[in-house]
Amino acid sequence: MSREAFFVVELDGPHDFQAFKLFAVARAGWIWGVAGIYYVAPERPQRFHPPDAEYPVTRVASVDEAISRHPDHRVVVVEQGGESIAGFNHPDQAIYVFGSDNDGTRAREGADHVSIVTPNPRGLYAHQAAAIVASDRFARADRPARKRRARR
Repeated sequence: MSREAFFVVELDGPHDFQAFKLFAVARAGWIWGVAGIYYVAPERPQRFHPPDAEYPVTRVASVDEAISRHPDHRVVVVEQGGESIAGFNHPDQAIYVFGSDNDGTRAREGADHVSIVTPNPRGLYAHQAAAIVASDRFARADRPARKRRARR
């Protein structure tokens, strides 16, 4: 079975900062080999462009919709108060859920819940957490880095 992960991020709205956060999540996923990004938002954030024209960034109506597209993948909720990512074993097939910065994400029965411990009790923004999770998952995997295309 191949290793495959998707990220799901909940956005707070279509304003410019949400476009920046979605780009940051997509860029982290693209760099570290995440298969694709789903985002939950009322509409596509204004001025958002994916980091690569071929990289899949898909708007969905809900986190549940994204999860239902990959029923064989383990759901991992990234939140404050979960198991520390330092001791977490990433599933081969996973969907990582990052809540909105204002509302977080709701607990999901049967999901793994992991946390990135910081010295500040306010925690991380979703795009920061996504970069850390993508990097941690890649660092623990036994696979070579993919080749990058030359810039034009």
